[in-house]
Amino acid sequence: MTSSSGRKCKCFRLWAVVAAWLACSVPPSVATGEPSAGFTPSRCPFDTGPRGRVDCGHVTVLQDRAEPDGRRLRLAVAVLRSTGSMPASEPLVFLSGGPGEPILRHLSQLNGSRFFRAAREGRDLVFFDQRGTGISEPTFCEGLDRVLAYDGLVAPPRDELLDGQLRALSECRRKLAVDGIDVADFSSTSSAHDVRDILDALGYQRADLYGHSYGSRLALAVIPEHPEILRSVLLSAPIRPMFRSHRRSLGSRGRAGTCREHARRMTRAPPSSRNSRRSCTRCCGSWRNARSGSECH
Repeated sequence: MTSSSGRKCKCFRLWAVVAAWLACSVPPSVATGEPSAGFTPSRCPFDTGPRGRVDCGHVTVLQDRAEPDGRRLRLAVAVLRSTGSMPASEPLVFLSGGPGEPILRHLSQLNGSRFFRAAREGRDLVFFDQRGTGISEPTFCEGLDRVLAYDGLVAPPRDELLDGQLRALSECRRKLAVDGIDVADFSSTSSAHDVRDILDALGYQRADLYGHSYGSRLALAVIPEHPEILRSVLLSAPIRPMFRSHRRSLGSRGRAGTCREHARRMTRAPPSSRNSRRSCTRCCGSWRNARSGSECH
């Protein structure tokens, strides 16, 4: 009971600090962005609710900016206009995590949250599905998520799992190549340029960025690429710029050692956490192998 109350207290304090920052950061200017010809309005793909004006549409960007006459992508964008009487000139741009997490489909829930209600009183809120995610173009291989994702508690044999994933990824890459889609064009740097193009199309000169999880890495990519469009940056659950998962950075022996140590800790404290079991499963292939200290090959 005490720990639950403590967590709630910490969450409330965090929300209060961010809300106070948003309230105190409102400058005297009251101008807000007005969309340009680069923004094409469309119907919102979510319930906009009764609170204030919401503009939805798409912004067209180059897939590869080194090819001005090359393929173009339509990025889905939503602007929740400020509900305050004197909004700041800079919007708050939300950068979602994942990477690959769509955000527009969740806006009907986020729009009613206490945090975003407070933020919206002082400024416009800008959301967009990053290139290749959600309802933004292009649409990647349908069904690929089902192949790559699995329940860590009932994972198939590791070799079978990896073989299936590699086949699905190879087939997906082949289809993308046929469609003229180069996966090298879907990087954090490319998305950083998209942020600038979206702000330009919406008529904003500068913005405050709010990057959550992977979105924090995207925010850090925007800073060196386009510092001129930034007034401030907020990082939530940030990821280090050079972070790599244990699966990539460790070899087979290293992964086995990590799992054995984790298994020894779990033996002393029986596993009741789904996340703990999932982390061992992803490394060693099965919870039983992790508990016994089996190596990953």
